[in-house]
Amino acid sequence: KTEAEAKKDDEMAVEEEQGSSASSSSGVTKRMGEERGGDEEKPIKRAKEEAATSSGSAKRRKEADDDEDAPNKKAKEVEKEIGELDVNQEDEGVQWAVDDRSGELLDVKLVKAARKEEVKFMEGIDVWERSSWEECRRLTGKDPVSTRWVDIDKGRGGEVDVRCRLVARDFKTKGGAGDFDVFAAMPPLEAKRMLFRMARVEGAVGGQSSQGEVKLMFVDVKKAHLNGKLKEGEHAFVELPEEAGGGVGKLRRWLYGMRPAASAWEDEYVEYLTEQGFRRGKSAPTVMYHEGRDIRLVVWGDDFTFLGRDKDLRWCAKVMEAKYEIKVRAVLGPEAGDDKEVRILNRVVRWEKDRTVYEGDEKHAQVVIREMGLEAESKGLDVPVLAGTECAEGEDLDAAGIAKYRRIAATVNYLAMDRPDLQFAASVLGRSMSRPTKESMAALKRTARYLLKHPTIDRKSTRLNSSHSSVSRMPSSA
Repeated sequence: KTEAEAKKDDEMAVEEEQGSSASSSSGVTKRMGEERGGDEEKPIKRAKEEAATSSGSAKRRKEADDDEDAPNKKAKEVEKEIGELDVNQEDEGVQWAVDDRSGELLDVKLVKAARKEEVKFMEGIDVWERSSWEECRRLTGKDPVSTRWVDIDKGRGGEVDVRCRLVARDFKTKGGAGDFDVFAAMPPLEAKRMLFRMARVEGAVGGQSSQGEVKLMFVDVKKAHLNGKLKEGEHAFVELPEEAGGGVGKLRRWLYGMRPAASAWEDEYVEYLTEQGFRRGKSAPTVMYHEGRDIRLVVWGDDFTFLGRDKDLRWCAKVMEAKYEIKVRAVLGPEAGDDKEVRILNRVVRWEKDRTVYEGDEKHAQVVIREMGLEAESKGLDVPVLAGTECAEGEDLDAAGIAKYRRIAATVNYLAMDRPDLQFAASVLGRSMSRPTKESMAALKRTARYLLKHPTIDRKSTRLNSSHSSVSRMPSSA
């Protein structure tokens, strides 16, 4: 609208609001002007103009609010169309969802495609069968377990790899019986590092040389927990997502998030591998040994690490493929066609000519550096903590400082599992966890400066003759 048209609209709005009083006021104003020579007409005229301006501003604010609300209405329409996705929209045609782990943005199209793939896979292996609320209540006496999607980007180095997992929200009140059904055995991290060490110690792995060179094989079982099956007489029901048609599903296999899922998966692979000749370890049930082929195995959730000779490892791969959907991520070895590097549990393992190199997860070192407010140009140090450091004395931190200290010190402690150079520092910092002080925070910052200069270290396993090493062939009774 032109300025004249807008002004005219404003005047019309004022006249509608004021009604007859406006006309009366206009008449009084005219008479007063005639009687007093028009001296009093100017202030009243200004008041009228201000009222008109105020009304016009209100009208324009309402139009602006309507314009601002339009994208919100559009986003709600998109969210309704997509389902449960947390959708945001910055520009027209640009849609994104939120990563449940990092909070970063995800392309909605990739999320929808990943969810569709997950549902297709689960329906392909009969994770559930169609059921009803009535059957669920009749067999379990309660409603079906609710579910939700967990959407994350597992890509690295700029590569996008969106994965979506349907998770059941199976909770139980405190103090209930059978609390141990949520747990599954996990090996100590040192068990995997022991395999990396044994691979470079001559004589540590037996078997016939005709079976090939000693190598490490890394196998990933896809969607491992879905392989755990319900036993006869067990009943479990879940609410199915819109991507699966909605309604109620009666589980045939345990869904992620169900309490028995992890332990059922452990029972499943242990039973199968035992049939193939493997035996469980006595101290760590997820460490297994095949005496006939001299193969060692360490299982960490869905990551299987095998140590053995080339042909025996090929046999292991066939055994796993016959039962599960797997991916052989790498076979590290000395031959030209073997892989030379693999990332496992966010650690890096490299096979070099005369040694195996193991690097811890560098991501957590960057977390400590960032949390302590250090920049790339900040000063680094060569010693993570000074001998004789005492943090117990001194002024206590406030509530926010205590939470920050405990969070970062726990991260340093986690890093120390892979880094012997941080183990003493982690011990010193751990003494102040119950009562952090300003001196504690200063010691923690020193450790952060050390990580700034030394973000990673290598743990090397040099190739040795068994007579020079404490690692020797594992007896059959181990």
